[in-house]
Amino acid sequence: MIVDIMHPNYVATVRSVIEEYPGVCMVQPGVEIIDADGKVVNTMVDEAKRRLYAPRIESRELMGGEDLAASLLRGCWFYFPSICWRSDVLKAVDFRDEFQVIQDLALVIDLIERGEQMAVDNTLCFQYRRHAVSKSAADAVTGSRFTEARAFFSTSPGGWTPRGGPGRPGRPAATPRPDCTPSRCSRRRCARAP
Repeated sequence: MIVDIMHPNYVATVRSVIEEYPGVCMVQPGVEIIDADGKVVNTMVDEAKRRLYAPRIESRELMGGEDLAASLLRGCWFYFPSICWRSDVLKAVDFRDEFQVIQDLALVIDLIERGEQMAVDNTLCFQYRRHAVSKSAADAVTGSRFTEARAFFSTSPGGWTPRGGPGRPGRPAATPRPDCTPSRCSRRRCARAP
């Protein structure tokens, strides 16, 4: 089985970004998607990331603060294994133990809350392997991935709360359907949703 592939220009690309933005915490270079056999693919998930959520940049851009956080919370468009990290900052923040799949987004949001920034560069220098037996794919089938995401979005140690959460006005919970039970509800605003 093929694994993620770092192209020969990865290090030069990242070094160039760091020279332009000294002190940047995260560098997200250009990525293309491959399947388990190493064939370049264009999945619906990745097309949505690219067209709907990823920032539209011409070549390179420094992002941070609320703009970056809002962009990622709308749709997690980065490719975690491809990111180059500033190790001193990364050592100060740890993965959250309560998450198994969404821990990458939680870590990046924690870093943004600390004031760190991400440089995004379009130079293709990494191939990300997407395959059906990954933890994320398996948990999507069982639904546990979405339960975990819901838990992440409903609380944050940084103080933000979801729309309608404590201390923030929002829409009231939706009226439950007659066939709705706490274990089966999938409607986000339902009063019986877990």
